[in-house]
Amino acid sequence: IAIAYQTFRIYRRNQSLEVQILNVKMAALRAQMNPHFIHNCLTAINRFILNHEEDAASHYLIQFSRLIRDILNFSRSDFITLRQEFTALQLYLEMESLRFSDKFTFEIVTEPDPLPEGLLIPPLLVQPYVENAIYHGLLPKKGDRKVTVIVAVHETNMTIRVKDNGIGRKKAAENKQMDA
Repeated sequence: IAIAYQTFRIYRRNQSLEVQILNVKMAALRAQMNPHFIHNCLTAINRFILNHEEDAASHYLIQFSRLIRDILNFSRSDFITLRQEFTALQLYLEMESLRFSDKFTFEIVTEPDPLPEGLLIPPLLVQPYVENAIYHGLLPKKGDRKVTVIVAVHETNMTIRVKDNGIGRKKAAENKQMDA
């Protein structure tokens, strides 16, 4: 009985450590995204101001403040609703589209529409994948550029897909090697 009890305690401790590691990884991901994103947003606002695009600067600043408020609120929570995640993602995509002078289009598709209430996911789960699709897939491409985020909620599972018509992973990896 003592061996079984000790084994159970070790198992529970390992589970706890795994959860803590995942939480630290998520916090690190959120912290990594924030400084880079904030810098890019402020640079974009400055560019609008220097180009005397006051309306664009004002609109972008309002969107930026909403998104930062959401990110700060999310950072206090381990989970947010799926609806909150996609509201923040919509803001992020609008800002990036404006920042890159509408060089790409985007679409968020939800099945069912509207999303069911109360579904929880870790905050900013989808954004890094969308950011990668934009920076590594769409921006190096010429012509029509589109990113689509599809969330499908079924009885017992949920699927989130990020699709783009960019240059593809192989070409993006080649570009990354050439930049290194």
